[in-house]
Amino acid sequence: MFFDPELGVDYASRDVRQVLKTIRMEVLQYCRIVFSRVFPVNSRAENYRLWKMAEQLGATCLTEVDDSTTTHCVIG
Repeated sequence: MFFDPELGVDYASRDVRQVLKTIRMEVLQYCRIVFSRVFPVNSRAENYRLWKMAEQLGATCLTEVDDSTTTHCVIG
């Protein structure tokens, strides 16, 4: 990534923060995570740190199970 020969030798234009962000997005890239009873019922799950962290790592987060696509469940 950072030292990719196809990108040439202009290292000043490559920001390591963006490189790390790209790598992080691949960690849970194909995961569809359901959070069940982890967050209070009357709150917005997407506002919680755990949800945001999973998204930053590339996961798709859900609050209800979808039998055809759910890959992981986190149950509180």
